Amino acid sequence: MFYEMPPSVWTLSQNNEHLFVLDKILERIVKQDEKYRLAAVNAYLKNWHLNIESYEQVSSELKAEIEVDSYCEMIGYRKSQDKEIDYVHLQQLFLNDLFDDDVRFFVNVLPENIDAFFVQGKMPAVIGLDKQVIGLFWWND
Repeated sequence: MFYEMPPSVWTLSQNNEHLFVLDKILERIVKQDEKYRLAAVNAYLKNWHLNIESYEQVSSELKAEIEVDSYCEMIGYRKSQDKEIDYVHLQQLFLNDLFDDDVRFFVNVLPENIDAFFVQGKMPAVIGLDKQVIGLFWWND
């Protein structure tokens, strides 16, 4: 998917713009992740002629048979608060552990333009660069 990233003008982050862009990327990931999880659960519940809304009304015995939480874990989705912790951890690794102290961060979109960037289907990204490592944090939905 990286090869689909359109050419961008990269701007040195001088006022922590990279932190804002990272937060917006993570916010979008969590939103998309929840959307895909709900779609998967709805598809699974069709086996019982249910959807998410009607599932809430069924008996505890049927809920025990269906085991939605187990299904979600099996297909790779954990409870949303667990997922958010994973993403925050990924962000922290990128910001604090990947690079040495002389890291410079670059963004391909400034904070004031990021919503329009998403609407246009472009991929916001942050590049970290030190003397030994180049790291790219981006999201394409």
